[in-house]
Amino acid sequence: MKKIILTLCAPMLLVACSLVDFLDTDNFNDYGANLDIVLENRCGHDIGEAEIYLTNDKRISTCTLSLEAHAQKRTNLNMRAAQSKDGSYSIKYKIGNALHEEAFGYYTNGFPLEETIRIIISLTGISVE
Repeated sequence: MKKIILTLCAPMLLVACSLVDFLDTDNFNDYGANLDIVLENRCGHDIGEAEIYLTNDKRISTCTLSLEAHAQKRTNLNMRAAQSKDGSYSIKYKIGNALHEEAFGYYTNGFPLEETIRIIISLTGISVE
């Protein structure tokens, strides 16, 4: 009797688990692997070559983008390949010919603590919300 129950239940359990993964339309299994970033320019000048990356792993970065004066752009930092350790983010950007680089924020075990961050670039530096 136990063999019959096991024979019937095991395949149903495997099918149910596979079905849950197949129906995962909101990417619950990838939760926390991406960081949405809103980059806002309040410095009054065009910003060129802005890039956000993990401070201890520059391979994981956003695309390089430019930002006109008083504009904002949304980008995404994909952290699926990040190592399971703690670290911070860095931003590198150019105003005119001057290159600026600053570290900010914190992530733990390779996952961001926030879903979305807003980075405001001004003439005095950056602020993060």
